[in-house]
Amino acid sequence: MPHDETERRDLADGLLSLAKGAGVLSRVEQEAAEIGILVRDHEELRRFMSDPGIEREGKRRALEEAAGKAVHPVLLGFLQMLADLERLPELAGILDAFLERASHTRREVSGELVTARPLSEAKVAEIAEQTGRLLDRRVSLHVRVDRALLGGLRVRVGDVVIDGTVDRRLEDLRNALSG
Repeated sequence: MPHDETERRDLADGLLSLAKGAGVLSRVEQEAAEIGILVRDHEELRRFMSDPGIEREGKRRALEEAAGKAVHPVLLGFLQMLADLERLPELAGILDAFLERASHTRREVSGELVTARPLSEAKVAEIAEQTGRLLDRRVSLHVRVDRALLGGLRVRVGDVVIDGTVDRRLEDLRNALSG
């Protein structure tokens, strides 16, 4: 019985959450891409997954035997759940939706914005957008006000630090004059 695109996306989001939660998104993403290619390239495999004469438990066992040691347990469990839900015929579409969502997730990073005084939401959004353009990523920023700063702001996203604080400028000036 065919299911709609929203349900496929919901299943893909479920796999995404599981993989991210287990800290294995990159591995599951790679394995999902390989399985998607395998499903598309092998008509016999597609027929097996769609065959109503093969019971769910038989499909679960076949998945475990074929992929048990080759794929991460998160992905294997997900594939077995699809067998239980009789959704294996839609596997390629579900994996495509997962890969698309994982790609979007990878392109989003979070960081910290430290300011000398509170900023408006619009200004924080503008800084996040500018930082995102520099990093070629979508950036979300957690704002922290540090009253010890003389002025300006500092953005830290992973290993990247953009320091536009007055304190930093004064330090650079001191170094230039002493050196």
